[in-house]
Formats: sequence, structure tokens, C-alpha cells
Amino acid sequence: MIIKLNLMKILVLILFNLIVSVFSQIKESYNYRKLNLQNEIKIKTIGKDKQNLLYFGFPEKPSEIIINEHPGYIDENNTIISSLDDENIIIMKWDHRFSDCNSMFKNLTNIIEIDMSNFDISEVISMNHIFSSCTNLKKVIIGDNFNSSQVEDMSYAFNGCESLVSLDLSHFDTSSSTNFAYMFSNCTLLTSLDLSNFNTSSVTFANSMFSDCHSLKSIDLSSFNTTNFVYIISFFINCYSLKSVDLSNFDASKIFTFQLMFANCISLTSLDLSNFNTPNLRVTYGMFYGCTQLQYINITNFNTSLVTISSFMFENCFKLISIDMPNFIGTNNSYMEEMFKNCTNLQCNKKSCH
Repeated sequence: MIIKLNLMKILVLILFNLIVSVFSQIKESYNYRKLNLQNEIKIKTIGKDKQNLLYFGFPEKPSEIIINEHPGYIDENNTIISSLDDENIIIMKWDHRFSDCNSMFKNLTNIIEIDMSNFDISEVISMNHIFSSCTNLKKVIIGDNFNSSQVEDMSYAFNGCESLVSLDLSHFDTSSSTNFAYMFSNCTLLTSLDLSNFNTSSVTFANSMFSDCHSLKSIDLSSFNTTNFVYIISFFINCYSLKSVDLSNFDASKIFTFQLMFANCISLTSLDLSNFNTPNLRVTYGMFYGCTQLQYINITNFNTSLVTISSFMFENCFKLISIDMPNFIGTNNSYMEEMFKNCTNLQCNKKSCH
């Protein structure tokens, strides 16, 4: 009987130690995620009275809100109550890290500045639409602590930020990113972008990445690793001011469509795409459509043996004088109608146009 009691005591003691160990691990994990309200975002807004700062996709309500150095709160409609000032400084704090920032500030047109230098995104996997359609946003401060090394999806991140003139993305770590689709589309006032530090080795989707950047004058993508790029439809479409684009190291070997890639780039006068090797290319539909100032194109190494659609490829290239395209093959091309429509200065034969 004594032996049985001792055995029971031992078993209880073992079970107790096990429970303590489990709770200790949970507590340790919890403490790791706790940041003592150091995870914060500072926002400058315009407009009086209520400030709608919590879009329906906002991940989580803040643990603390400070408005113009006074306590703030959120009502039942996800609205932050502000002062009666025309401009407000709002600080939102959380006591933990996020796993995603999808649509965090989407459609919040009253925001003019966002400071994320004290915001920890080290566990964030997706930040698509994070600033999308913030039409009055003029400044985004990223800072040294912005660790985006785990982020896989950056699609639509700055889409529709019509008031952004410049962006400092030097602290962006894109090593895990696979999706850049529409990332800067409709940033109509951006004049230039320095993306030299971008690691694009894992990127597959880049459709409309710069579409409708009406003021973008030049872009250097020579540092881009495009080995895995597959989708780049409408990549520069409607970049009306684009005069210079460096694609000298652009690997097009996996890309199957160039549909509308440079359409309506009305300021481009020449393009050297001689480095493009395109063994998987299927579609060139409207690739240079509406490039009204374009005079010369070098697509010497284009492999078009698999291309089936090249309709409107050069339509409305009124000033086009010469195209180097000796390897352009149209034997499998079912749709070539109006390929050179309105190219009034261009003479063509089977091997090239000059």
C-alpha cells in the first residue's frame, strides 16, 4: 500500500512538472511576441471629427491610441474619434507582432503620411493592398527596423497612391517575395523609383507592376533577377512620360506573354531588347501599341516559334522607322491582324522591317 502511494506521488509530481513545463513554454512564446506597446505606427491625417482609420480588412484593433498627444478610442464602427483639428497626428500601438498586413490602410483617403519605422513586420507573410488607394498619401517612412524578409505577397502594395512623388524603399527586403503584381500601378505622380536593392529571384507575378505611372520618366531594372518571371502583362502600360528603361539584364526565358507590355508609352523613342531570349513566348498582342514616338526597336533575339497571337503589336507606332527582328517567325501565328497598322513610315519584308 505504501509503495502504491509513493508511486502515485511520483506520477503526480511528474504530471505537475510536465504541466509547469508546458505553461512555461507557452509563457515564453507569449513573452517573445509581447512588445510592451513598442509596435507602433504614426499617422498624419487631414479632416476634422471622426477619422475612419480601420478599413474592414484591418488585421487587428490597436491596444492603445493617442491622438494629438491625448488618449483616443475606437467606436463600434471602427472609427477613431479625433479632435477638431484640420491635421491630426495619430499613434496606434500593439503589444504583439502581426502575421499579415493585408489591406491595412486600403482606401483611407484622409491619410497624408505614414511612419512605420517602429512597426515590426518580421513575421508578416503578406502585405498586399497595404497602402492601396490611399489617394492623398504623400509620404511613407519605412526605417531601418522594417524587416520584410518573410513577406511573400507585395501585390497592389502602393496601387492608387496618386499623391506619392517619391518613395524610399532602400530598406525593403524582397528576398521571399513571389508576387509584385500592380505593386506601383496608378502611382500617377511618381517620377522615378530606385529598386536597385530589390531581390526579385523568387518573383513570378509582375503583371501591371508599373501600369499607369503617368509621370515615371525613367526606370533602371538592370539589377532585377527575372529568371522566374512568367506573368508581366501590361508591365509599363500607360507610362506616358517614360523615356528611358534599362532592361539590359532582363531574363525573359520563362515569360510566355508580353501582352500590352509597353502600350501607350508615348514618350519612348527607342528600345533595345536585343538581350531578350524568348523560347516560351506565346503572345505579343499589343506589345508596343500606341508608342507614337517610337522610332527604333531592336528585338533581334526574339524567338517567336511558339507565338500564336501578335495582333496590334506595333499598331499606331506612327514614327517607327526601323525594327530589327530577323528571327521573327509567324508560321504558328493565327492572329497577326493589323500587326503594323498605322506604321506609315515603316517598310517590311519577311525577315525584318527597316
